[in-house]
Amino acid sequence: HIGVLYSGNELFYCAFNAHWQEQKLAVPKAGSRKEWECILDTFTGGKAAVDEDGFLAVPPRSVIVLKAKKT
Repeated sequence: HIGVLYSGNELFYCAFNAHWQEQKLAVPKAGSRKEWECILDTFTGGKAAVDEDGFLAVPPRSVIVLKAKKT
């Protein structure tokens, strides 16, 4: 499992889990007045969310892509 942050004109966080068990990954803050929005979740169809402690539960054998959006 691995999490990758892509930064440019937009800010994306991609979480990959090839393991057969769920993995929790730490997600960096999206920046001031921004929050993460799930734009791709191959397991639940887009219902992934970062918890209040800043972690993302990544289901087994799945990919989640988050995009920073203004609040």
